[in-house]
Order: sequence, then C-alpha cells, then structure tokens
Amino acid sequence: MLVTLAMLGFNPARAETVGSGTVLGEPLDIQVLDEFTADSKGRWTVTGSPNFEFTARFGRNIPAVAPSLLMIGVRTTVTDYAGPTWMTIQRNLEPDPSWSRADGLRVLMTPGEPIKWWVQFKVEDRNSVGYTKVMEFQYLPGRPIDHLIPFSQFKSEKGEAPNPATLAVLYIIGSVPGKTFYLDRVSLYQYERLSGWLSVATSRPVNNIYERGQEVELTITVGGQVPPKTAGLAYEITDDTGRKAFSGRRPLPTRGNPVVRVTVSPSPGYYEVRGWWVDARGKRLSPRSVVHNEGSVPWGVATFAVMPSTLAENLAGYKERGTGSFLGLHGDFLGMGDLIGLSWSNVYSRWEWDEQSKPDRAGGTARWSTDRQLPPYPGAPFRPHICPISGNFPPPDWALRKDASSPPAYDWIAYEAWLKDIVRAEKRLYGWMDRRIYEPAWEIDLNRPPNPTQKPAYTPAEIVELHRRCRLVIKQEDPGAVIIGPCPSTLDDDVMEWLESLFKAGLADQIDAVSIHGYHAPPPESADLPDKIAKLNRLTRQYAGRVLPIYSTEIGYPDTVGSWRDFLSQARHISRLAIILKGEGIRIFLPFYGIDYDAYNFGFCFNLEMDHPWGPWSTKRISPKPAAPALSQVSRVLEGALPVKRMSFPDPDIWGYVFEKDGRPIMVIWRTGEPKTIRIPVGRVDSLEVQDMMGRSIRIKASGGAVSFAVDGSPRYLLGAGREVLEP
Repeated sequence: MLVTLAMLGFNPARAETVGSGTVLGEPLDIQVLDEFTADSKGRWTVTGSPNFEFTARFGRNIPAVAPSLLMIGVRTTVTDYAGPTWMTIQRNLEPDPSWSRADGLRVLMTPGEPIKWWVQFKVEDRNSVGYTKVMEFQYLPGRPIDHLIPFSQFKSEKGEAPNPATLAVLYIIGSVPGKTFYLDRVSLYQYERLSGWLSVATSRPVNNIYERGQEVELTITVGGQVPPKTAGLAYEITDDTGRKAFSGRRPLPTRGNPVVRVTVSPSPGYYEVRGWWVDARGKRLSPRSVVHNEGSVPWGVATFAVMPSTLAENLAGYKERGTGSFLGLHGDFLGMGDLIGLSWSNVYSRWEWDEQSKPDRAGGTARWSTDRQLPPYPGAPFRPHICPISGNFPPPDWALRKDASSPPAYDWIAYEAWLKDIVRAEKRLYGWMDRRIYEPAWEIDLNRPPNPTQKPAYTPAEIVELHRRCRLVIKQEDPGAVIIGPCPSTLDDDVMEWLESLFKAGLADQIDAVSIHGYHAPPPESADLPDKIAKLNRLTRQYAGRVLPIYSTEIGYPDTVGSWRDFLSQARHISRLAIILKGEGIRIFLPFYGIDYDAYNFGFCFNLEMDHPWGPWSTKRISPKPAAPALSQVSRVLEGALPVKRMSFPDPDIWGYVFEKDGRPIMVIWRTGEPKTIRIPVGRVDSLEVQDMMGRSIRIKASGGAVSFAVDGSPRYLLGAGREVLEP
C-alpha cells in the first residue's frame, strides 16, 4: 500500500530553513515515552466524569493492529447525568536535558468506533505551568492513528510554548470517545536537519500532469552542501502500487550547475520520485530520500502523473456529450480538469463577494454583472456549469436586517436584484447550454434548529420559501432554468428524515431536481448510498409525482487521517464513489476538491504553494496525487455510458456494476476486503480486456463463458464481455 507519513497541520517546507543552509527533513523519534506494555501499568491514571466507569488494560495484543496497546473500556453507570462528560489519561514524566532537541509530541491512538472527537493535549513543566493544544479528529476504527503535535503549537495562559527539557506531566483530555479507546505509543520526535538536498522539477512544472504517450523529463538539482564522500546521486521512480518503474545512478557534474536530467516514457498512472546521495561504489549515503518537498507534498517525494487519455480526446468528449456529461470538478486549477477529463464546474456566486457596497443599478444592471458578461467566456465551448447561489449564507453588511435572528437575514428586494444580475451573467457566460442549472442553497441542513452551525436557523417552511422566491426570479430571467436543491451536507439518517420534512412542506413544487452533497466517512460502501438514493427516489415520487433527477454537487475524502497520508486509499475511495453514484443513476457528480488548501488535504493534487501570500487558492503550481489519474480513468471509461444494474455476489465485500456504452457492456468490479481471485460469467467471448484503476490494460482469456482474475480495493474495468451480461 502506498502510504506516506507526514505531519498534520505543519509541513517542513513551510519552515524551510532552520539554520544557515539547513532544511527540515522527516520527523524521527528521539525517545519513546511509553509503548503501553504490561509493565506500563501503574504509570498512567485514567479518570473521568462520574457517569462512567473506566477499565484500563495494558499490553493488549491485537493482531494486524499492534502487539502492545492500552485498551480503555468505558461503561455508562449513570444514565440521567446532566453534567459534562469527559475523560483524562495522564502520567508523570522524567525530563531529560536531551529532550530540548524535541520538536514535538507523537501520539498513536484510536477509538474503537467511528467518531468525531475533540481532544486537548496538555503538558506541565516542573513549575506546574500548563501548555495546551486542542485538536479535532475524525476517526475510523482499525489502526492507531499517528498524531504529530509540535511543541510550538502548545501554549500557556501567557501564550508561551514549553521547553521540552522541563516537561513533568502529560495529559490527554477529551470527551468520552465511544465504548473503547486505544493508545499504542507516545514519543518525542525531532525533524531531521539536512545541509544538502535534491530538488526535482518536471518538464510540466505548473501541474505535473501528462497526457497518455508523452515523455517526462525530470530535472534534479543539488541544493545546499553535498555530504562528504558523495560521488553522485541515485533516483527511483515508483508507481501507485509501490513498484519500481524506473531507477538509475548519475555522477554529479564537476563543472557548471549541479543538475542531472532524466527522461522516461511511463505508462498511465501516478508516480513518486525519490533520490539519495551515493558514494563512488553506488552505496547510498542517506537512509531516507533527500528530495526536498514543496507545499503539501510529504518530505522526500516529488510527483507526476500520466493520464490514461489525451487532452484532445477529453475535449472531443465534452463536445459530443454537452450537458450529458456525468463528471465535473469542484475546484478546477491550472488546467487540471480538462487534463483529467472532468467537464462540469460550479464557480460559487456569493452576494457578499459581489456587492460589498450597495451597487448603482440606475442602468438596470450592476456594473460587476455587466463586466462579468464580457468575453472570453469560461464555459465556451462545451464546459457546462452549475451555479451555486448560497442563498442561506450571510449577506453583505449593508443589506443585513437589523433583526437578523430569523431568515432571511437580508432585504428580499435587494437580494432579488442581485440574483437577477447573477442569472443575466450566467446566461451570457454559458449561453450554449440548453438549460442552465441553479442551486439556491448550500448545505442548508446545517441551518437546522435548534442548534444550527450556520446562522440563522431555517425551518422547513422557511427553506421552501427561499427556494420559491429564488425560483420566481430565476425563471423570470431564464425560463428554461433547472432549479436544484436543497443540497444537504450528508445523507445521514437524521438528514434523510429532515429531507422528508422539506418535501412535506412543499419543496418538490419549487425544484426541478434534487441536489445533494452527502459527505460520509470512507469507504463509500459503508455509507449505504444505494439505499439512501433509493429512498430519495421514493420521496420524490411520492411528493413530486415522479422521480426527480439527483445531482451530487460535492463529496470528497481527505488523504489525511491523523498524521498519515494515504493517497492510494483516497484514489480508490473517490473512484469507487463515482462508480457507485453513476451506477445508481445520479445525473451529475462533482468530486471535491482540486487542490489541498488545509491540513486535511482533500485535494486530488498537492498544492506546491500552500503559503501563497494571497492564500492557497492563488497557487500557480500543483502536482497530482493518485486520485487524478483514477478519476481520469472513470471519465475515460464511463462517460457516455448508461447504468444497467448492480451486480450481486455471494461475497458481500465484492461490489460491481454493469454499464452499456455504444451498445457494448462495461463491467466494473472491486473488493473492499483483502485481495481475492474471483470467477465471473462474461458471456460467449474468447477473451476480454481488463483495465486497472490507472488505465493500464491486460487481456485475459475466458473459458466456459467466464473469467478468473484478482480483485482488491482498486476498481477493475472489464471491456469486451458478451451482451448476455446486460440481461437482468
């Protein structure tokens, strides 16, 4: 599995020089404080609120997870307790002067159930001064998650950071995370300091994304001081499976710039480049790669990817399908969407952005709208667009009602004037679309009373009224418009009940299609999406008299859990999600998000300029993750295809869908558990083509109307089966 370790919330590239000509490398443990063996019992104390009983078991061995864990069991003892619930795990420390080198605290822990958890890490020094760091975590059970917490982020009441050499007590304080909680290891870490490093650039430095068949030229530049005994460098290029695709050794130039160039011709897929110093015999002088990272890329790595299709093929597909395309991209940067093959976009419209001051509409239309209508047009010629209006978001200050405790928080007349100008601009920008799409609200389930996380609270009747007013204005300006809503952030059970309350209040009369986001913890199979989509279809049939189309305008997965970066799982999850949504009849899907912009790293591309002075969204350089070619493969194979059926297997871990494209069947199959060889019927054919998640292809023989092949978490696309597989 392709898993790279990096630190959450802090990247060494953002604090590049720590001394003259020195950069930060990987985080390395300098002292383990506890591994929670049976001998650890007595060093730790577990306490909590009086409504719980806590049981601590040290030295627990869980195969395939960890050989030695602290397991904390939690049992409810008082059911009518009204006070705050909490748990504290603490132990005394024996500080050492060598600890002064430590950059932070590393904690490996996990709850036994999926939860969202707020936790406070606290340390006390010898003078009983406390320093705290509060963090929020989204957990899935299964393995301890590695958290790296810099001491620079711990703060005392005076805002000071601790001196690690004086630490005397460690606390982990939080709400009660379910029924079980595990601690694997606690240690101090220090970033490796490097006086010499390698920088890697490709011949496409803006986005590092290549088309099928293109050569890749790498420029490897020496930075800093070359270590003693160095005679050259070794490089290694690995693919998404971790397999070595290319490697070599090169002597360092004795004259001119210390630069080495390498040209390779890779097959479609994702690639990581690493490099090491070597001596005259070719022996590596550094145990870890010394490639200097940039932005959100982990240390020791540079990346590029080769798409399974070409830009010309993608654009031709856009033209042929028009608004019939399925895939888009939420957050398109530096041409990545067209290179991947994701045609739909949804550029936000926000009132508070467009009209920070009250505009002059003496001529009928605000100046910002007329300026926006000038060419060139971003939608030309065949890049369709969804217009998210975000009517439940705050208005500009000048339009805010004095009493904004109930919706709308603004003057309807001023809002409707802005909305008319939005629609006029949309018609000009995307005039080629036969029917333009507008989304009045954005994750308005977060405005639900009694405790909305977005203000103000909206009742079902008020949500329907927002959509009714938006519909009147939009249809007046753009009669053929498609109004979609209500755009819930999740499809959790409570949200599904809330959606039914909206339909009961009359929402079906104000929308032409349903829009959803539908966030959930990965993997996508755990979210029960087929049943949720079927229930949505039943609701619209009941309240609208017909099944309304469903558009998913945003769902994504981070590549970061704790301090772990798991790029391959992100690619698997987002491509499987797209296949499930397509297979269940969703009309349009815009995966989230194009680039990394915070510590959760939702992007399908690394952001090489996270610290851009105008913010991470102003980046001018990005680099792909495995999700980029994986989504490109979904687009290449399934755009233009129609869903036929979900396949059934005796093994519940195996998922599969059958599609039809140009009269020919396409089968897509994967397994959520361990890899397994399966045999499936494929009709009366001698052989068929199997393409992997990245678009690499092999041909396998059929016998007796069936084929045998291995499945794992990466989708396999089977092309060339007989038409018999299309039958119910």
